[in-house]
Amino acid sequence: MTNSERVLSFVQKHPGHAQREISLRLHITPEQQVNTILRNLMKNGVLRRQRDDRVFRYHSVPASRGSKRRADETIAQPTGAEPPGQSREQQEAEVWLVHRVGSEFGVGLVKKRVPLDEGGWFEVDGFCRSPLVLCQAWAHIGSPKSAQKDKVMADAMRLLFASKCLGRSGKLILLFSDRKAAAHFQGRSWMAQCLRENDISIKIIELPPRLRVRVLQAQERQYR
Repeated sequence: MTNSERVLSFVQKHPGHAQREISLRLHITPEQQVNTILRNLMKNGVLRRQRDDRVFRYHSVPASRGSKRRADETIAQPTGAEPPGQSREQQEAEVWLVHRVGSEFGVGLVKKRVPLDEGGWFEVDGFCRSPLVLCQAWAHIGSPKSAQKDKVMADAMRLLFASKCLGRSGKLILLFSDRKAAAHFQGRSWMAQCLRENDISIKIIELPPRLRVRVLQAQERQYR
């Protein structure tokens, strides 16, 4: 049973729990992973949340035939349904990576919406205000393809722009889960030189075996 299935089943059987309570009861860490799962379940119409004092409490949505089918497709049958690079496995692994690098630096990193002067916003994977740390994570195993290299450089631009929008200089980190995935950005390529010139650090943290296997399985689905 996946963590998404466990969370959905728990809320259906025990409605009215907050995110932190769900994380503790199911032993899913970091708690941010539970946040990601809850948001995805709400997006797919199988959970709703209700504000109680200062916290949100989660309840299941009574399933019609159509919504039940939609929930089954989303939660229980992940094969081939997700667009490339957007699998739940990779998202969960990236949350784990951000939490882990925050622990190494002794700071709490959270997702951050950065407002834009001309309206709108964009988001970075990891943010700490003091000291200022910004990071983007990529949970990929193996050498990147051309489009994936562009994705990493777009993440680098996101970090630079976030630092500028916040009006402060800080530590900028591109976070990888695999040495082969990071190698192109550490050598003599123009991309690697550009990152060094702009003081964007490369950090590699290997995934635990369970997460690594799940990411590899997700990549295999995407490349079929």
